[in-house]
Amino acid sequence: AIALDRHPAFRAASGGGVTFDDCSACNMSGCTVLNARANEPNAEAAVDVRNSREISVTGCQILDCAPRGLALINSENCMVSGCTIIDRQGDTQTRDALLVRGGTNNLVAGNLQPTSN
Repeated sequence: AIALDRHPAFRAASGGGVTFDDCSACNMSGCTVLNARANEPNAEAAVDVRNSREISVTGCQILDCAPRGLALINSENCMVSGCTIIDRQGDTQTRDALLVRGGTNNLVAGNLQPTSN
């Protein structure tokens, strides 16, 4: 298992998140992303999938992240399933758990996330 988290003592500009930009055939499975922030200036989430193809994010714990847990933007043939995407701390910087915008033929199913944002 892999755990990614943002440690406040680090001085690097990275937010501790994961960005897939113009990628294909990648798999992120069984990871824990804890207290992470979006990495890139245009990133929408701690786990940011954009302009990509055949990306699978499965069985991950995406917890206490901002501005949101996961974004799937303008991507195709991607799958997000079996993930827990929640803010347990009530962080006012967290907008919502999951954003899906644009793209085609994507499957987002079976995730544990808040029902209202």
